[in-house]
Amino acid sequence: MHAINMKPLKINAEWDNEASVWVASCDDMQDLIIEAGKMDDLLEQLKAELPKLMASNQQVQAYDELSFMLVKSWPVTDYHKFP
Repeated sequence: MHAINMKPLKINAEWDNEASVWVASCDDMQDLIIEAGKMDDLLEQLKAELPKLMASNQQVQAYDELSFMLVKSWPVTDYHKFP
């Protein structure tokens, strides 16, 4: 039996300047890798994919609801290049 974890999943969104996309990943969900050119598109893809991954990933069943915290990061020298 898993303990209920009330904390949201921490999802990292990093800007890939070479590919011009945001890349989302999560330490708690090794199979979560999502790319999108715009942050709004990344969020929509996350909302669609997270429930599927949570259902298929026993490690994440400890999370009792779909809530996540998105942490954006990018190189300081490239701040003017992302959308």
